[in-house]
Amino acid sequence: MKWTSIIQNEKIIFCDWKWVDPGYGHRWSQYRDTVNSENLAKNLEIKQYAPQIVPKPLIKHEFPWEEDYFGPYVCVIEINEKLNLYYECFPSDEGKVHDKDSILCLAQSDDGKNWIKPKLDIFPWNNEYKETNIIYRPSANLHNVGAHGASVFKDPLAPPSEKYKLVYEGKNNSLEQV
Repeated sequence: MKWTSIIQNEKIIFCDWKWVDPGYGHRWSQYRDTVNSENLAKNLEIKQYAPQIVPKPLIKHEFPWEEDYFGPYVCVIEINEKLNLYYECFPSDEGKVHDKDSILCLAQSDDGKNWIKPKLDIFPWNNEYKETNIIYRPSANLHNVGAHGASVFKDPLAPPSEKYKLVYEGKNNSLEQV
């Protein structure tokens, strides 16, 4: 099955107006006096599609790094005719889950229904697993923050070595937000 890339068609999918509108949720009121029709996004429409109930989970906990908390934030993009699902997991610290510890994992599919978690030699897990499907963890960045709310996207203007980008929100004790 061939999937249409939303970036190639110059369409970007947003689930709300957070990254589009100059205001978000309850904070909108503080911008009300400074926002006018000239600086609002143009020709954008947010559509909600009807959810579908499936008889079994599309993806489930399989590994120790997924056991504590499986995050709700996911991103799916097509790369080389394969769907890549990037999902967030929160390994716990003695039963406590922290955004600063979140990791980003990868699952792949040809049909969007059956997902396989590839074994990659990027980030091992506790000397127990040399190959994992973890593609990002806090130790991968200067500020040692997790990939909370992560999203991967393709930058069509970037050189091949920088084609795919990651954006996320992270927090640690010494920084308010990164």
